[in-house]
Amino acid sequence: AAAAAAGTSSTVIDQFPDQIAGGDEAIARLEEQREEQARLEHFTHVFDKLNFYLGRETPVYSLEFVIRCFGGNVSAQPVGVPLPGDLEESDARITHQVVDRPAVSTTYLDRAYIQPQWVYDCINAHKLLPTGRYTPGSELPPHLSPFVEEGPDDYVPEERLRAQAEEAAAEGEKEEEEGSEEEEEEVIEGEDDDEEEEEEEKEEDDEDVHDDEATYRKELKAETKGKAAEAVKASKRQPKKRAAKTEKSAPEPEEKELAKIMMGKKERRLYSRIMHTKKKKQAEAETLLQKRQSLQDEK
Repeated sequence: AAAAAAGTSSTVIDQFPDQIAGGDEAIARLEEQREEQARLEHFTHVFDKLNFYLGRETPVYSLEFVIRCFGGNVSAQPVGVPLPGDLEESDARITHQVVDRPAVSTTYLDRAYIQPQWVYDCINAHKLLPTGRYTPGSELPPHLSPFVEEGPDDYVPEERLRAQAEEAAAEGEKEEEEGSEEEEEEVIEGEDDDEEEEEEEKEEDDEDVHDDEATYRKELKAETKGKAAEAVKASKRQPKKRAAKTEKSAPEPEEKELAKIMMGKKERRLYSRIMHTKKKKQAEAETLLQKRQSLQDEK
């Protein structure tokens, strides 16, 4: 009966999804894919649980499309044609009201009043931005294209620098949290290591006691034979001499100038064009930076 039961029972095999073919590199790639999938999942729900009310002066259909694509609910002010949503302007469930006029006649304290650019900037930034700079009638921040990546010689707008600083600060906080967790683990491991070191020291002390006794016996034998005790001690010592390694810092060759000399005519012409384009970009970036500085001084 037991054999029959064993034959009919199904064998369950443990699954280890992380132990895949390719080793640690494959596991690291899998983790990166999971993190990217999580970021995309969060990005597509950036307006989740938010209710928008669109004014008649706003680009209603464009805003409706992008807000609904990213998880938001949309209602609009009636203008005689069918418009999305079923919430009225006085509904307490509205969280954001989008207007494109200098001022609003009637306001509600339980919602944020924003200009249309806030919606598009949130999508480009992959997160909800503060609404303070997008209130009706206020001067809007520069609209940054998500399809442009500035190079080292390009002009970087102030908004991009601010966004990069915020991202760096967020990454720094994340690294600090991870570092604190690693320190706690190191403290626990250090306590274990201290216990092992104490045990090793005890064993070494016991060995030293035995060595001292053996040395004492040898000294007694040496004295009886007329040998000096110090000679016995010297024969026991095994000094370790390690040659000091001196790092000679070789002077760096002027590789750039040497490469120019070794270039052919076509390569030299191409290099000149590249350097000309680089200098032109740097000049344009410097001009834009001076303009931005002058505008800030005027304010």
